[in-house]
Amino acid sequence: MIHFEGRLPNYLTSIGGRIATTPQQHKYGLQSLKWTYQEGAQLHFKTPIGYAPIGDGHLNQMRYAFAIYLFGFGKEKSSGTLTVSFCKEGRVCCYFDILLGFKGWRSVSAGFDRDMQGTPEFGMDELVIEAHGGQGCVLLDEIITANRMDYRHIMASYQTPYFVGKSAPIIKEWNLKKCYHTEEAKKEEFDQIRRVMVDYIMEEFPCPKTKRDELLEAAAALDIVEGEYGPTGKRIEYSKQRQQTGANLEKRDNFADLRAVTDLLRNMAVCWRTQPDKALEEMYIKVLRFLMLQGFAEGSTMGTHAILDYALRPLYHSILLMQKPIHAAGLVPELVGAMRWF
Repeated sequence: MIHFEGRLPNYLTSIGGRIATTPQQHKYGLQSLKWTYQEGAQLHFKTPIGYAPIGDGHLNQMRYAFAIYLFGFGKEKSSGTLTVSFCKEGRVCCYFDILLGFKGWRSVSAGFDRDMQGTPEFGMDELVIEAHGGQGCVLLDEIITANRMDYRHIMASYQTPYFVGKSAPIIKEWNLKKCYHTEEAKKEEFDQIRRVMVDYIMEEFPCPKTKRDELLEAAAALDIVEGEYGPTGKRIEYSKQRQQTGANLEKRDNFADLRAVTDLLRNMAVCWRTQPDKALEEMYIKVLRFLMLQGFAEGSTMGTHAILDYALRPLYHSILLMQKPIHAAGLVPELVGAMRWF
């Protein structure tokens, strides 16, 4: 695994761009790599990739894959495409593309034997990342050059729409059928459905106002602070994401489990509905904004789509309960896109 704690790796070379470490956003440790690029700029990591061919065996889904975390600044500041190539003695063996234009953290994975063009080879000794079609800035962190992963957990995203997870096609354009839109005449019935759903959540997942201070302490433990590039704090991830790092798993201890965070959001929402509280409301929005920057966004995978719904389930409950504060915070467009996508 390649990370950017301390000094820059001595096997990293930048051509046609500028690189530096930054503490403003990070996934592994306390800093990431900031790459300011233009057309044709390249990053060269002269290091063993670690790929090895694996014999056939339909019962074993584990194959070698590449994984990387990227932080984008939106379409205007992080545009274009990154071509990720794997070389052996200066010769490109295989490659794939990553589409930029997003804002916040994205996790991108690609299987060597399924998702890349070309033919991977044992003994590949260099990773090259080249920018095309634009200029801007992007942050990189926790690059896993090769590790055995379950290919079923490598899913399509807006960053990799045309090669990853071919068995699970991606839908970018989505519109609610007209017959499902709520007409003015049916608003009363719609509000009744909403009241029933809210009552169910409040009864099924009670969280009394006496839990208020405990909830605020749990949220504060996420260490969320505002920075130049948005909020930072303990990384939020799902258990399947953490399995991708293999032997490095124990070293990534500064994290928060995704299900624990969504449970916390629901508990805060229920407690707030029991007795509205400004501190709870502000903390809920703070944690939600951080979760969205961490990858709960339209087109993202948060590491994997596979069985992610188990971890996200409480989040949707909380959003239903906190509609008014969410509207007031201006999060509706991005949040609707994320919910529709997941």
